[in-house]
Amino acid sequence: MSPTQKNGTNSKSEQRLHRLDYLFVLRPTLFFPIWTFALAGKWAQLRFAPSMDHDPLLVIAGVDLSLIIVLGIYTAMMGGVFVLNQIQDVETDRINNKLYLIANGDIPLHHAWILTLTLAATPFLLAFWARWDLVATMFLSLLLTGWAYSYPPLELMKRPIGGTLINIAAGYLVFSIGWMIEASISGRFFTIATPYVLGFIAVYFLTTVPDHIGDRRAGKITVAVHYGLTWTLSFGAVAAIAAVIAAFISSDRIALLATLPILPFFIQARRKKTKASVLKANKFAALVLSLIVCVRFPAYLALLTAVYFFTKWYYRKRFNIRYPSLQT
Repeated sequence: MSPTQKNGTNSKSEQRLHRLDYLFVLRPTLFFPIWTFALAGKWAQLRFAPSMDHDPLLVIAGVDLSLIIVLGIYTAMMGGVFVLNQIQDVETDRINNKLYLIANGDIPLHHAWILTLTLAATPFLLAFWARWDLVATMFLSLLLTGWAYSYPPLELMKRPIGGTLINIAAGYLVFSIGWMIEASISGRFFTIATPYVLGFIAVYFLTTVPDHIGDRRAGKITVAVHYGLTWTLSFGAVAAIAAVIAAFISSDRIALLATLPILPFFIQARRKKTKASVLKANKFAALVLSLIVCVRFPAYLALLTAVYFFTKWYYRKRFNIRYPSLQT
């Protein structure tokens, strides 16, 4: 092959790789907690509210595709939310040296807005099945985690209490997506969902720690910025303890399996107060619940593996970095 042909081949390969920017700007690894939480909600519904309140959305060859359809649509919408948040966080992401495609200028801002609006409209597809309850729940997620969290006049991500409340609401909403496919929301739902949400909030507190310096410079008053590292890590440990207690109260053995093993890691993070211990606690918490959910939904393990290694390949080829990584 001549040098000209090689250059042409490399150029085409780079073009194809750059087109993938529009997929990875959605930050696919952020879908992991969403999928895990929604599937945990579905599994909880099957255990605690097994009566079917809603007809299947679509059945092909005897296979109910409702779960795939709902999670697919919710994934697309939340991808739009992640792009929307990146649009607002461009300056903060630059300060924190985040390798995000909008902050780096790899994706033009007007392209990001078009992508956001397109993905944000996907819940309307559920109108074909008259599932307005799911449409409303998804748009509430969009309103809270997209607009209220990142944009004025609320900008709750810049307020420690507001950011915490948004994440609590987000935890219940994502859990409800899986639950609502077949069952309606009831008081039992909140009892069952609470230990999972408390575990989610424990992780949220710790996620504010690594970026607290850049957040302070950008005027983003997160929990870690406002209360300091010691108090933030204490909040995380207390939330993890509360999650275990709530799991006992709800008599949910799955929730107990998901919360009890991670408790020592949050206590250790509080004691050591190091970035490595904080990252270890968060990654282990996400890993434990994901693997537990894979027991009930084995195909989910294949999806996690495929997305993880595809993302790893993309960032190595595109930016020559190792991301994501299970190591701390």
